[in-house]
Order: sequence, then structure tokens, then C-alpha cells
Amino acid sequence: MDKGRLKDLATLMPWVGLFLFTPPVLFLFHPGTTIFGVPLLPVYLFAMWFALILISRKLTQHLVNDATAFKAPPASPVPPNPSHKG
Repeated sequence: MDKGRLKDLATLMPWVGLFLFTPPVLFLFHPGTTIFGVPLLPVYLFAMWFALILISRKLTQHLVNDATAFKAPPASPVPPNPSHKG
């Protein structure tokens, strides 16, 4: 996938998260339903939160160019003056 599409996906992620945590979507998970005795709503909230974090991490890994992300700052064109104190 090219970087343009990845940037578009990264821009879309907060909106997807906002949609997933809006009350109309949350109301789909009835309080009586449980998974291994845990109500469905907290399971959904933590699962979506975790999924958004993992997807964001993967997107960030693909968008950051390791060779240029942590480069040393450019060298100063003027060498330091050893007689200067201060």
C-alpha cells in the first residue's frame, strides 16, 4: 500500500474511533448479554480501544521511515571556538 493511502487511513482513524464510541453504536450492546460472565459493553469498549491502538501502531510503523526518522541533527558549518569560554 502506498504512503498516500496510509496517510488517508491514519487521518480517518480518529473518526472511526469516534463513530465506534458514539451512543447509538454503544446502545447495540444490551446490558443483559454477557461473555464469560462479563457484560458485553465493557468487552466491546476494551476490544475496540485495543484494536484502534494496534491499527494505529501498524500505520505508524509503515508511515515512519526508519532511516530518516532518527537522523542526527545536521553538523554546524562553523567549527566551535575552543578559546571561547561560556
